[in-house]
Amino acid sequence: MKNNPRLSFQKGFTLLEVLISLALLSLIATAIITISKQTVTARDEVTREDSDALKIYNALQIMQWDIAHFYTPLSFSKRLILTDFTPTLDAPDSYKQLYQQVEQWVNTHFRGNKRFVGVTTNGSLIPKVLLDGNSEITFLTNGHRRKNKNEFASNFKWITYKLSPAKDDEIEEAKRNYETLGGTENFVPGQNLVRSANAKNPFEAEVKQEDLTPEQILLDGVTEITWSFWDKKKKQFSELASYTEENAPLIALKVLIKYRDTMNVPMEKEKIFLTSFNQQYAVPLTTATPIASPSNNFGEGGVLPNGDGANGNGGDGGE
Repeated sequence: MKNNPRLSFQKGFTLLEVLISLALLSLIATAIITISKQTVTARDEVTREDSDALKIYNALQIMQWDIAHFYTPLSFSKRLILTDFTPTLDAPDSYKQLYQQVEQWVNTHFRGNKRFVGVTTNGSLIPKVLLDGNSEITFLTNGHRRKNKNEFASNFKWITYKLSPAKDDEIEEAKRNYETLGGTENFVPGQNLVRSANAKNPFEAEVKQEDLTPEQILLDGVTEITWSFWDKKKKQFSELASYTEENAPLIALKVLIKYRDTMNVPMEKEKIFLTSFNQQYAVPLTTATPIASPSNNFGEGGVLPNGDGANGNGGDGGE
């Protein structure tokens, strides 16, 4: 039987060649998968860092809008001090009667008033800066923006910043995210930095709960927040708890926020906010200071004495 000449030229891959090909394909596939995983990991890490930085940036921007619209009539008028108008013995009876009426009105409206401390010589009410230690502050602004055209509201509203304990479900969610991202150390929960506003009846002496808007969470994982004000007499920042009406008008506030990011890394942020009454005072430059994440650089910058620059009075916001 003769061999078929056609079959003598048909050759296939040897077993060794097939094994080498499979090995090369495996190496290429492994390299592609590894590069893809590294790319996804890097993307997630950058997204997480940007998300953490964006949270503190947004919180500081909202604070900047509110503080830039801090309101007090003491910027354009003097406080009415009744003792300066005490009638003399030979004063007309009509003047003495008018003085008694004004004195009675002032004592009735402002003695024990929770929101206002007095009145100016042109009749404007002087709002208080309400404090609770160095971590909670409430003040009046003229930065309210109505949502509806015919809404019964003025440009004034009371703003409160404070720390509020996080709910159990919020803590559990933060802990799950931390573990999902590979966190291994003990998770340390923080509190929520919240903002509430009251634009209804801003000139009422008492705060009504039904007038308050729901608390807005600006930043979670906060471990500490400290406010201080610019003391124009000492020419330095002092603890907010030492603020009195003698320091009015409020020209600058400094906030120090200590918090933990998504990976539970301790962070720190500091910034100065200027009100609209800072032009005649020299407030020193400041910068924000992250202590862990190099990408957390939003909101940094200096403050110039005339209010220009990164921490100026511009911005957008409102209710």
